[in-house]
Amino acid sequence: MIADVPTAITDILKVMGDVTGKIIIDAMNSVMIKPVGFNNTFQASEDLAIGAEIIKWFNSTGFENMINPV
Repeated sequence: MIADVPTAITDILKVMGDVTGKIIIDAMNSVMIKPVGFNNTFQASEDLAIGAEIIKWFNSTGFENMINPV
């Protein structure tokens, strides 16, 4: 079974190793599923990817999902 990417971001960043000076693009939607201890994947990446520049990029979810994510 493949883990949901938003909840797996902490493990993904660990596998990436030293990301100092790298740019990480976060295009994930973590509206319903969030990484443990964070409100979204951007915050998790910003906190855990020390030395990297984190950029939130556009995603492909429809506006109707953002209006009422429940």
